[in-house]
Amino acid sequence: MHLLKIALILVFIGSASKLDAKNDYYSVLGVEKTATKREVHKAYRKLSAKLHPDYNKDEEAIVLLKKVIEAYKVLGDDEKRARYDSFGFGKKQKAQPEPRKPEPK
Repeated sequence: MHLLKIALILVFIGSASKLDAKNDYYSVLGVEKTATKREVHKAYRKLSAKLHPDYNKDEEAIVLLKKVIEAYKVLGDDEKRARYDSFGFGKKQKAQPEPRKPEPK
């Protein structure tokens, strides 16, 4: 079941040249949005092993591996994942204005 899921994800990723809103980090790793940190790590390890240039000579595998690494960097970090979940892909977080300092008299 898991291998079929990974194969479908790889086909889906392979059809897209860039990561877009339909192809978010969760779908890149093949995990649900409710996945635990451990499940995210496990999915990353499986995909990175399968796509590593030492084992996969396909040139597209390098592109896919970069997407997997990018997705793991975000979903594997609690703070980045929370920001991603709140603002989504491609949306930048608005900078919070600094409080005004009183002017010297």
